[in-house]
Amino acid sequence: MTPFFRFVKVAEPKRDLKNHNVLKDPNLERWGIKDFVLRAYQGETVHVYDIRVPIQEVVALFGGNKELVSESLYHNMNAFPIYNENNELTYIVTIFITSRSYDDREEIMKGKGYIDEHWQEDFDMNKLAGIVHMSKYHYTRLFKLHTGMTPYNY
Repeated sequence: MTPFFRFVKVAEPKRDLKNHNVLKDPNLERWGIKDFVLRAYQGETVHVYDIRVPIQEVVALFGGNKELVSESLYHNMNAFPIYNENNELTYIVTIFITSRSYDDREEIMKGKGYIDEHWQEDFDMNKLAGIVHMSKYHYTRLFKLHTGMTPYNY
């Protein structure tokens, strides 16, 4: 078992993982790594920085214990091709380096996730407060206590 599966608390990865075609994974676009993966599979050396790892989704996908994983992770990813003696792409080596990690209360993680996924939209504190099921005043104080900044500044 890989260290990644141990990290996300997956005791036995699904047996069909070896049949998974990553290039057809519908989550790549949503996770923000589709271009990275496509370029890597075309044999290009590629880098992507500070990508949010959807840990809870990965745990659910591979059958881990969601209750044991409660942090937010951001990775820098580097991929480079390995060619065989006939100059055919044989492997793609991908290196994941954690750039940031947060072990917060669920409300803080949920708020950060929402802000990270909707950063291009106008900031709406009322909507954020509704997502975490708290008043905007209480959530702002809690967020600042845990992060050192307000949700708006984040």
